Amino acid sequence: MSKVLKLQQNREVQSAPSMDTEEFLSFEDFWQVKPGSAEAKRLEKHKSPREIAMEEAAEILRQAGDQAETLRQEAYAEGFAKGEAEGKAAGLAQYEQQREELAALLRALEGEREAVLRQHEESMLALITAMVDRLVYHEISVNPLVIQACLKKAMEFVVENSTVQIHLHGDDFSRLKKASLEDSRLIEGKNRIQLVEDPNIAVGGCFLKTDFGEIDATLENSKTRLYAAVEQAFIAAMAADNTVSQEG
Repeated sequence: MSKVLKLQQNREVQSAPSMDTEEFLSFEDFWQVKPGSAEAKRLEKHKSPREIAMEEAAEILRQAGDQAETLRQEAYAEGFAKGEAEGKAAGLAQYEQQREELAALLRALEGEREAVLRQHEESMLALITAMVDRLVYHEISVNPLVIQACLKKAMEFVVENSTVQIHLHGDDFSRLKKASLEDSRLIEGKNRIQLVEDPNIAVGGCFLKTDFGEIDATLENSKTRLYAAVEQAFIAAMAADNTVSQEG
C-alpha cells in the first residue's frame, strides 16, 4: 500500500510544471511585456482576432493622425511663408501709396503756405507803408524844421553861387523866411536864392530850379523813394525769415 502511494506521489510531482520552463510568466512580467519580446509573441497567440483587429485599427489611426499633423504643419508653414510674402508686398504697396499721398499733401500745403505768405506780405507791406505815411505827415505837422532839413539836403546838389528858385508850400514859405532872418547860415553862400510860394507843392517838400537843372525834393517824390526802400527792406527780411524756416 505504501509503495502505491509513493509511486502516485512521484507521478504527481513529475507532472507539475517546472518554475524554470519558458512557459512560466510572473504577474509583474505579464503586465510589463515589451513589444516584440518573446513574452509578447506568446501573448499574441492568446489574443482573439477581434482584439488584434482593434489594435491594428488603433495603430492605423495613430499613424494617420501623425501623418495628418505633419501635413498640417507643412501646410501651415507654406501658407505662412506665402502669406508673409503677400503681406509684405501688400504692405509695401500701401506704404508707397501713403507716401505719395503724403507728398501730394505736403506739396498742396506748401502751395497754400506760399499763397498765404504772399497775401500776408502784401497786407503787411501795405500796413507798413501806411504807417510810414502817417509818421511822415505827423512829423511834418508837428515839426516846422522839416522843411529846413529838406532844403538843406536839396541844396547839396546845387552848384555854388548859382541862381536857385525854391518852390514850396505857403506855410513853409513863411517858415523859411522867418528862419533865414533868424539864421543867415541857412542860405549862406547861395546869394541868388529866390523863394517862390507854390500851392502845388505839399507841406514838407520843395522843388528847386537851377541854371543846371531841377531837383525834385517834394514830399511825394521823397515818399516814393522812402516806400521803395521800405519795400526792399521788407522783402529782404521776409526772404531771410523763409530761409531760416526752411533750414529749421
